[in-house]
Amino acid sequence: MLRASADERGDLAVHILLDAIDPYLLKLHDGTWQPGRASLPTYFVGACIDERSRGLKSRS
Repeated sequence: MLRASADERGDLAVHILLDAIDPYLLKLHDGTWQPGRASLPTYFVGACIDERSRGLKSRS
């Protein structure tokens, strides 16, 4: 389904981004992120990667 539908891929990407925001902000708040280990954008991409598997499982 995802290979054939650009709309489905876009929808999945938006859901991954939205689902990654809360864990990202929580990690920033609790001090998990340390300056120098990763930039904030890189850290957010990591949160998106973590959420990607959950997003794909919910779509299958």
